[in-house]
Amino acid sequence: MPIALITGSSGFIGQHVLAQFPAFGWTAIGLARNPNKCRPEVLRNGSQVVQDPGNYDGFCDLLHELHPDVIIHLATRYIKDHKPSDIPDLIRSNIAYGAELLEAMRSCGVQRLVIAGTTWQHHLVDDEQYVPSNFYAATKQAFEDLVRWYVDACGFSAIALRLTDTYGPDDPRRKLFTLLQEAAQSGEPLRMSPGEQLLDPLFVDDAVAAFAVAAHRILQVDHRFEIYRVTPGQPRKLRDIVTLWCQITGKTPTIMWGGVPYREREVMRPWTGGKVLPGWKPAVSLEEGIRRCWKQQT
Repeated sequence: MPIALITGSSGFIGQHVLAQFPAFGWTAIGLARNPNKCRPEVLRNGSQVVQDPGNYDGFCDLLHELHPDVIIHLATRYIKDHKPSDIPDLIRSNIAYGAELLEAMRSCGVQRLVIAGTTWQHHLVDDEQYVPSNFYAATKQAFEDLVRWYVDACGFSAIALRLTDTYGPDDPRRKLFTLLQEAAQSGEPLRMSPGEQLLDPLFVDDAVAAFAVAAHRILQVDHRFEIYRVTPGQPRKLRDIVTLWCQITGKTPTIMWGGVPYREREVMRPWTGGKVLPGWKPAVSLEEGIRRCWKQQT
């Protein structure tokens, strides 16, 4: 079986990729700064996780030892609204780390790569033009620009997937459904924006399937850089998603709509430009995704 080396494998999406990739016909090896953070069930399908060296020399040693066919680059530092003190970490995690990995790939003859981007790289929702919604999205684009150089100058083949917001069971991130559950349990009101923005949440299993499709595709692609959108394509207002969650779970948290203002450069509609990844389509509806999350929590 081909070998996929997965960075960021202790993160939410990374653990699901590591756990599910063997079912798609891959030997999956994850890199993690703290391998002990990976849940035991992640490794039940024969996947393995090794220490992430985090630097050029260490990457070279690993690539020489493992000879991966494709690298799935998921390691990232996500901050939606950054502070000045966050800048060094965002640049180190989202640009410098990946740059050392790319250079090690060049030195070791590993030339196939799938990377995770974000739809926030396109603040103009109907356009393919790059306009970042926030500093985080700008760092993701900066890394993609480095990848493009390695494709053009060094013969790499790469696919960048623009993902919308992901969700799923066992999600440790403080995102919408977690916040709703906490508010329902505590009885404390949850302050939210006016709630008119459209969201298009992507269930984590559908995200994993997209990475698997892209990984198989990149084995057939020579010296090219392709960019695809990975979104369900069924955006709904935040207010309507909250109503749906309440209907499915039977919980009624107190929501203070308009309790906080929209963020600066709030994304009011998800990006609809670009091409959808060929051979991929979402399999889990929002209704089914919420049910699976709630079943795991109860």
